[in-house]
Amino acid sequence: MGDDPSLATQDDVVAIERLVTDAYSKYIPLIGKPPSPMLADYRALVSADAVWVAKDGGAVAGVLVLLPRPDHLLLDNVAVAPERQRTGLGRHLIAFAERQSAAWGYADIRLYTHALMDENTALYARLGFEETGRAHQDGYDRVFMRKRLAPVHLHAPIVIRPYVSADHEALARLWFDSWRSAGIELAQRASFAEMRGRIPQALSDGWSVHLAWSGNELAGFLALKLKDSQLDQIFVAPAHQRRGVGKRLLELAKAEMSAGFRLRTAADNHGACRFYEREGLIREGVAPHPRYGYPTAIYRWDGAAAL
Repeated sequence: MGDDPSLATQDDVVAIERLVTDAYSKYIPLIGKPPSPMLADYRALVSADAVWVAKDGGAVAGVLVLLPRPDHLLLDNVAVAPERQRTGLGRHLIAFAERQSAAWGYADIRLYTHALMDENTALYARLGFEETGRAHQDGYDRVFMRKRLAPVHLHAPIVIRPYVSADHEALARLWFDSWRSAGIELAQRASFAEMRGRIPQALSDGWSVHLAWSGNELAGFLALKLKDSQLDQIFVAPAHQRRGVGKRLLELAKAEMSAGFRLRTAADNHGACRFYEREGLIREGVAPHPRYGYPTAIYRWDGAAAL
């Protein structure tokens, strides 16, 4: 079916709203009012990293809204452009949601649909979801469903330690996989061999690297250029995202460079930009990368004394 969906950005919001309207308008005569996905605040949901999009030739073809809950992942909405319906894209999006649920450590994934949308209920049943109840909620008659996932490996506690030469292959693989998972065009052009080959030179140029391990799994890494007061790289493995690994690595960077530092990130890596801004870094502007030329957002942290 193609690539997995990527996190949506604010640039996608208008297309998301249009697709949702196109996909759900047919139900208005059936239920007597717009279905709840047509009323959602997609700008807020995108800002919360809750919306994923599947694209076809650059156009949004599918939308997925995933809301983490304390004991389950809620598949809040899955919508496919009318011209792409019955092509398997909806099943692909639901399968991705199940993989994300397992990767984030949930034992089940849940959803709801309107009680009059019988074809949706039947589809979810064919995909292994079981009905758990019916109720009137937020002005709609809903069918609630759940799918229990295969037992997942419970992540071991995160341990952060300095890099050693034996970590080279694991570091290269994590760097490549995490960069590609950002879902931006620049990342899709990267090759594993290229990124693997950059590590020895970066170490020679002064990288101070720490790795975050979860048992035998590499969960993330941090690369600092201490003499330049620069946070050069911070990446988290896709399966360990949203577990606080990035936050812990950023806290380590603040401890190692307590007087402050700067960093660059790809300007269209909106998820990274939102993360840095949530963690109190100040955006200074956008400038070309000094070596590779692509647009980068520049952030600074003014140090512990400024707090």
